[in-house]
Amino acid sequence: MMKREVLERWENRAAEAYGKIEELESDVERFRYDVEIAQRLLDKAQDDSALEKWRIQVDLLQMMADRAASDLAQQQEEIALCDEMIAEIETDLAVEQPGPEHDNTDEALPF
Repeated sequence: MMKREVLERWENRAAEAYGKIEELESDVERFRYDVEIAQRLLDKAQDDSALEKWRIQVDLLQMMADRAASDLAQQQEEIALCDEMIAEIETDLAVEQPGPEHDNTDEALPF
């Protein structure tokens, strides 16, 4: 019973990571697009004030995109860890399950 509870905990942990991955993938995509647009505006800037404003925005948005990409990589590592743990626990559970050769249903009842 305890092993099944541990398995369930790891499955829940994996599910949480999968949910975060979906969100982070969208975030990375949005931030990259933000950077692209801000870079275009930087390229169009005509004066020093506009250049500085858009340079700062490009840098900030790039930092946010990098952070989201890093978080995404961490969640992907979390999934890999969870998958390995789940597989090993499932192996343990399969070993403990008696196979058909241990099935006692065909044995005569003592009464």
